[in-house]
Amino acid sequence: MKQKRTFKVTIIDGWNEMEGWLKVDQKVFDEVNDDWRNSFYQLHGVEAVVDYIAQPILLNGSRLSQIDGFAHLDDSLVEVLDYPDTYQDFFVKVEELEYPKETM
Repeated sequence: MKQKRTFKVTIIDGWNEMEGWLKVDQKVFDEVNDDWRNSFYQLHGVEAVVDYIAQPILLNGSRLSQIDGFAHLDDSLVEVLDYPDTYQDFFVKVEELEYPKETM
């Protein structure tokens, strides 16, 4: 199994779309189980987890360890490949890519 998965995160502010890119280690997804959901948030599926962590990381400059539910994880488990130009009001759309950004 791959250790890190690559995601393109599209941030939509109504009229404009901006892209950010993340690599997320499988350990982050493995952390979100029923016990985690009972204590934190009802996140189901990889895209929901990436949506949850992408917003503070890409838009606020937060680290993984600063996000509820992941304080005990190493910040290196999430790597920002590219930050978007940001606006204040936005929606986030996530899609996993089969190939890392470097090969595109």
